[in-house]
Amino acid sequence: MSRGDTLDVVLRRINNIEDWKTLVDICECDWKIKPEELSHTGLVKAFNQEIRSNYGHTLFNMFRDEYEPDYEEIVREVANKLDVKNVPYRLHDVTDVEYAERLIVGNILEKMKENIIKKEGWSAWLKIEEDANRNMERLYQAGKISGADYSKMSGSGGIIALIVAGKLSGFGVYILANQLFFAVARSLGISVGVAVAGPIIGRTISMFLGPVGWILSGLWLVADLGSTNWKRTIGTVFFIAVLRQQQKYTEAGLISAGE
Repeated sequence: MSRGDTLDVVLRRINNIEDWKTLVDICECDWKIKPEELSHTGLVKAFNQEIRSNYGHTLFNMFRDEYEPDYEEIVREVANKLDVKNVPYRLHDVTDVEYAERLIVGNILEKMKENIIKKEGWSAWLKIEEDANRNMERLYQAGKISGADYSKMSGSGGIIALIVAGKLSGFGVYILANQLFFAVARSLGISVGVAVAGPIIGRTISMFLGPVGWILSGLWLVADLGSTNWKRTIGTVFFIAVLRQQQKYTEAGLISAGE
């Protein structure tokens, strides 16, 4: 348990105050963490502690520092809580964590799909997929995604299946998941453009991890009472997963943070 684990590295790379504000919303900690009043170092320390303490037991937290417990443990237990299959018992490195995060994102999207179909019918979900596909085509035409990824997206099997199966490049999964969330947001009357990075992603995800999205995705069914605040912990793991990929592909030059 030390600095530089798979949570700490993501927090240290955040350079947009809107992302910090999204974490404040997800962790419901606006009463004690105010991004405008803290330095970058202070925010990294505060959220290392806040995120881990939301998962940990209140009594044990009294004796832990801001780097306990390991984030790999938190990701694995979120996967267990959501009944995500095929996640290794131990996540040894960032590759294992990214694999588990992708399955968690796919699981949450699948739950959202099931609830939309149950409440609105298949036609409502098909409209959402068509919306996402149209924007994927625009991104392909703009050179944002590869022809190989786009051809797979155009095939059969459904969008979420592509995300879970890992048949796309990591960048393709990142963009596809974002566009699917944006399409669901538009179906609810929320105006969202065709972004691939930047604070719009955090704001949209924050909405889904708030009261409306929590009910829409059916996640409230797994947020039972206990020492772990699952509502905050599941939401945080989802957002950190998205941030990890955004940072990764920004550093690789595939996207710019301002897009």
